[in-house]
Amino acid sequence: MSTVDLTLEDFEKTVLSEGVTFVDFWADWCGPCKSFAPIFEKASEDNPEMTFAKVDTEAEQELSQMAGISSIPTLMIFRDGILLFNQPGALPAPALEELIGKVQELDMDEVRAEIAKEQAEAEKQDKLSFKDQHRLKEVETEMPRLEAEIAELEDKLSDPNLFNDNPDEFHRINTRLETARSELEQ
Repeated sequence: MSTVDLTLEDFEKTVLSEGVTFVDFWADWCGPCKSFAPIFEKASEDNPEMTFAKVDTEAEQELSQMAGISSIPTLMIFRDGILLFNQPGALPAPALEELIGKVQELDMDEVRAEIAKEQAEAEKQDKLSFKDQHRLKEVETEMPRLEAEIAELEDKLSDPNLFNDNPDEFHRINTRLETARSELEQ
């Protein structure tokens, strides 16, 4: 099977379909793209059960931008709608053949399980982030109270007679002041 040209209109439908889809982002003026083209074409002929697609980055600038293409050629590989490979650079034929073999050997149930695990971890991080944000709001609410308490304690400690008249009260206030300052710094 020869390669197919993809546009913005059919890109998503193609890459999200069942099976393996190789996508070559290229441009006519690109020397490495031209040297990779026959390698890509031969691979498509040798593997008719897979889709080999090409995106002309000049004609499909919006698609290229959406795909995050910053260097060409860039090869993307999808299997059962999952992006498995995304790398710029022209590959030699043996490297492309090796990639094809690795993609075919993948246990997609394991891939899906790994993706689910990563998503769960990301959600956990978001929840931790939410907890951190909540804690920050608590601290921001607590700060004015601590600042007022510190000012009041400093005012009491400024009394020159406090240490002589009531040393225990002086030490209690001084200890509370240190605690309040420590809480404020956290």
